[in-house]
Amino acid sequence: MLWRRPVAPKKSWRLERCWTRARGEEKIRYNTSETRLTEAVDDICERILQYNVHAERPGSLRYAKGASQTMTTLKNLVHKGVKVDLGLPFELWDEPSVEVSDMKKQCETMLEKYEDVVEDWYFHHQDERLEIFLCQNHVLKESEQECIKEVWKGDMGTKGGATETESDGTEEEAKTHDAGEL
Repeated sequence: MLWRRPVAPKKSWRLERCWTRARGEEKIRYNTSETRLTEAVDDICERILQYNVHAERPGSLRYAKGASQTMTTLKNLVHKGVKVDLGLPFELWDEPSVEVSDMKKQCETMLEKYEDVVEDWYFHHQDERLEIFLCQNHVLKESEQECIKEVWKGDMGTKGGATETESDGTEEEAKTHDAGEL
């Protein structure tokens, strides 16, 4: 089978299956196609390396893209001429930490172990959030599930306190998960 992809990316993409025999065309929605699942899963663990440890944040919220407040401050000191010794060359300051690299390995192991669960969610349960379906229902023990309930309240390390307002609990959280986010 050959797959053709439309030129302009749109949410309503459809893959067109090209048949070698004289059959009718069957259209498959891109966001629920096996091709999309494969594309998403192929580099999902690699993308973890874009994250850094933000020591000023609690729990699993410590992991975020971008430089931490601590590293930004240290780099600013270096640029002002202050000698800062972290025990590694300045060029390596932006490389993923051992902790983040270990998370990537754990991600790869988890994806391999729970491949069938991810596929089941993707093809049959996209109405549920992935972190609930996979993590809460299949991967994490009950004693390890506190990270699922953590809520981002803005960057607590900035001078003005939280930059985003806290939810008062009256807004209903999103109950669905867009497969495009995977």
